[in-house]
Amino acid sequence: MGLIISLSLLVIPAMADTISLNKQKYIFGDTIVVSGNLTFVEGSFVGLQILNPSKSDILTIDQFQPQNNGSFTKSYKAQGPK
Repeated sequence: MGLIISLSLLVIPAMADTISLNKQKYIFGDTIVVSGNLTFVEGSFVGLQILNPSKSDILTIDQFQPQNNGSFTKSYKAQGPK
């Protein structure tokens, strides 16, 4: 079963320049690596949702601050269906 990644920024002034994943599909136990760059705004956060393939269930929600240069990289384990 694959997972669908949905990435959204929580701070309106911050716009993502690039977002990438290490793979297109994931199976149980895989490592999901999300990385990217955004126009850095002090105090901004990146919000991330990982959804199941039918987009009917949120499997993971996270928020984190990017580096001062606007870059970010986060890793998650694909845990399978919720």
